[in-house]
Amino acid sequence: MTEKDLIPGTVVQHFKRGMLTEDMRAGSTQYLYEILGVAHHTETGEQLVIYRALYGEGRICAGDVPVRDRPRKIPGSVTEIPL
Repeated sequence: MTEKDLIPGTVVQHFKRGMLTEDMRAGSTQYLYEILGVAHHTETGEQLVIYRALYGEGRICAGDVPVRDRPRKIPGSVTEIPL
């Protein structure tokens, strides 16, 4: 996965969303995130994805750019990435 795969505004889901029952997912934003961008650590040069939770308090977080798998499209235009 590269920086080009993480387009700001894209809504992605954590793999844990797939563990919720269909009833729990219906109408819920649990484990959905909006990609805000990619940042570069000033000392190490490491790439970090900046994202905002679409549930709870809408916390903004930074994490390693996922490298395990390419994103995969989920029905309903949501992409799953290993955040």
